[in-house]
Amino acid sequence: MTHPQGLTGLWLALSADWQARGIGLRLRQPEDLPFLRDLYRSTRAEEVAAAGFDAFAAAVFLNSQFDLQCRHFDAHYVLGGQRLVITAQDQLIGRVELWASEPEGLADLRIVDISLLPDWRGKGLGAALMAAVQQSAAAQGRSVSLHVDKFNRAYRLYTRLGFRKAGDTGASWRMEWRAGKLRKSRR
Repeated sequence: MTHPQGLTGLWLALSADWQARGIGLRLRQPEDLPFLRDLYRSTRAEEVAAAGFDAFAAAVFLNSQFDLQCRHFDAHYVLGGQRLVITAQDQLIGRVELWASEPEGLADLRIVDISLLPDWRGKGLGAALMAAVQQSAAAQGRSVSLHVDKFNRAYRLYTRLGFRKAGDTGASWRMEWRAGKLRKSRR
């Protein structure tokens, strides 16, 4: 795997309190794909149900969307990226997809995706993962960016963590975080 300058090994480290609870991170393996498909379906289940899909149509649609997402990530984020799964006592509970760019000027650590199984949402783990990304980026002198759908509840978390809107794509906002801005906003 190609590592951007300064980023080696696992790019993230969860805090000791999460590790003490048995929560860990590891590189994604090919055998994780069935779990990742189920995880993806869980993140879109509400949206698809609200659109009126029956169970069969929902499964077909979500499987095709997952396949398209995989192809997109493979095409755009493998080189310079890191794909992690989140574990709880060695059971898969989520994923983190990151991509580090080396543009002219400020280098960026992009959060391509963070997803957790429904039972793990709303318990602080997402915030802990975001803090780990911010800590890693700050240590490397990088900004952090992400895209969030305008109606995604995670938007509130991102603003609370110091992310600011940097662009509007129509359906989503591009958001950025820089270590210096976060420090200033907390004073």
